[in-house]
Amino acid sequence: IPQLSLIYVGTEYLTEEAHQLVEMFKHYSIEMNTHKPESAKLIKDKLGYKFSDKIIEQSIRPINTLTGEKSKEELLRYFRAIMEVSPEAIGGRIPDEAFFIE
Repeated sequence: IPQLSLIYVGTEYLTEEAHQLVEMFKHYSIEMNTHKPESAKLIKDKLGYKFSDKIIEQSIRPINTLTGEKSKEELLRYFRAIMEVSPEAIGGRIPDEAFFIE
């Protein structure tokens, strides 16, 4: 099941707990991308999947963690794609610059 999560937060607004969560996400995304066999086994064990480890491993796609201007570019690309298929999902317009806290 493809999943997408986008988080855009100016670092000056992060609490210490939120900063730790972002760093933990970055760490685990690197782990999942570089240790797919181990990640597949962990996913299978934790989620109780009946698929083989190999099938789960093959289903792991790269997890990208983007920050700064690159994350803004990707968010805008994502919003434009939503506008093409379901504009009401984002209020009928692409967020303006106020959305992007610098």
